[in-house]
Amino acid sequence: MKEFKGTKDWKIVKLKATEFQTERTEIQFGNDGECVAEFVHNDYDAKLIAAAPELLKELIKINKLAECSDDRFSSYSDVIYHDSLKAINKALN
Repeated sequence: MKEFKGTKDWKIVKLKATEFQTERTEIQFGNDGECVAEFVHNDYDAKLIAAAPELLKELIKINKLAECSDDRFSSYSDVIYHDSLKAINKALN
């Protein structure tokens, strides 16, 4: 499985209006204000985008657990494994 090589530790930053731009929400990383996403439309989207690296990390853990599950949970873990792998591949490929 591929590894996430993108920037981690994303945060939501509310930027005040200036004479050139209206008030807006960005997703940034690092201490110097590097931008991951500009002009996020609402707080719900901003929270989801900012959580994406952590969500992917946890989904990979779930995928590994489902891959190793014993026979008692085979049909359920098989669905979890394949669905989580599909989502992981969407993020990494």
